Amino acid sequence: MNERIEQPEGLVAPFASHIAGRSGRADALAALAFPRRKHEDWKYVGAQLRALKGKTFVAAEAAPGLSLDALGLSAIDSIARLVFIDGAPSDTLSSIPDGLDLRVSALTDAALAERPEALATSFEGDWFAALNEAGWSGGSLLEVGKNTDGGGVVHVAFVSTGGASSATLPRLLVRAARGSKLQLVEEHVGLGEAETFASPFIEVLVGENAHVDHIKIQRASVTSHHVARLAVHLSEGAHYRSTTAHFGGAFSRQDVVARIDRSEEHTSELQSPNASR
Repeated sequence: MNERIEQPEGLVAPFASHIAGRSGRADALAALAFPRRKHEDWKYVGAQLRALKGKTFVAAEAAPGLSLDALGLSAIDSIARLVFIDGAPSDTLSSIPDGLDLRVSALTDAALAERPEALATSFEGDWFAALNEAGWSGGSLLEVGKNTDGGGVVHVAFVSTGGASSATLPRLLVRAARGSKLQLVEEHVGLGEAETFASPFIEVLVGENAHVDHIKIQRASVTSHHVARLAVHLSEGAHYRSTTAHFGGAFSRQDVVARIDRSEEHTSELQSPNASR
């Protein structure tokens, strides 16, 4: 039985109902200590961690009746778009043009259970990943068909409407099948200046000889706290390139873990020049 360690209630409480429904994930979270400056990976952000640990947040509630214009998103018919409002996918604002071999469906615990072990354990022992694993809700699964072009750009917009002290755990699993091509633009947008907390978890499965170009733009409010996890699994001959730009946030960080299948005949390519801050 895992030892239970005191948790920062202000960060955990907003997701308590979802955590309660995943007993195994809940136990894994309870056994982990919130990171501190003494941990090597966090030694330069001790002040930000202490400030975040002392905050109290509430579960975000998606505002109704929003439009793309109100969110600062241009309507472009030629690109596929997946929109999340306060952590939840919006069917009315999301769209995929006809003729593209793209499929978007609700993410389930069963779908996550089918991940390769190397991907599923990428952030084992990480507190923020464990919080997302236990407390996420309303995630999406994006799949690109074999030997097809994803249709140019797929824009995934995570929008925080700025509810006071709101917290979200966005979740997205991307599967680019063998020989496919995908240009993924991940954008995090904050409306208003309310203090918020988001800990997104993005996972990308790149199939054999597939190409994924992944651009992340984080432009949340200057008072937001954004702690993201990106896990990538590359099959033989796969190519993955990641570019990240952070423009907002009182505390903004992304950590990346990549696992690569290798053989003597095939190589995989990973490019991530500025993955975290």
